[in-house]
Amino acid sequence: MPILADSSIWIDYLRSGKVPHADLEPEIVRGEVAICGMILAEVLSGVKSAEEAQLLKSRLLALPYLSEDRDTFVKAASLYSSLRKSGITIPLSDCIISTVAMENQCRLLTSDRHFEAVPRFDG
Repeated sequence: MPILADSSIWIDYLRSGKVPHADLEPEIVRGEVAICGMILAEVLSGVKSAEEAQLLKSRLLALPYLSEDRDTFVKAASLYSSLRKSGITIPLSDCIISTVAMENQCRLLTSDRHFEAVPRFDG
């Protein structure tokens, strides 16, 4: 099963050189770790220098890319609305990431507790 590593995992990995809960290096080498547009934007938005941005961008762009389409965003909006009606508010970006993972039958690797509210991702 492919792995979609959330930005929380990449940020932890970049800060410490280690991924909490998993060692992703073998999966990255085998091409099993993917990225999507929202995660790419979240990770790259936190870089401190142009050099860091270029290095990080080249590494992240080498990963398999899971693209979003119009349906992805419609489904993400529906998920967001459904959660809100249940009294749960999580960032829309996390609903988009969750939807991309579900559409691509990926395991979502995250340390962000927001995803626990999404029925498919319970931690």
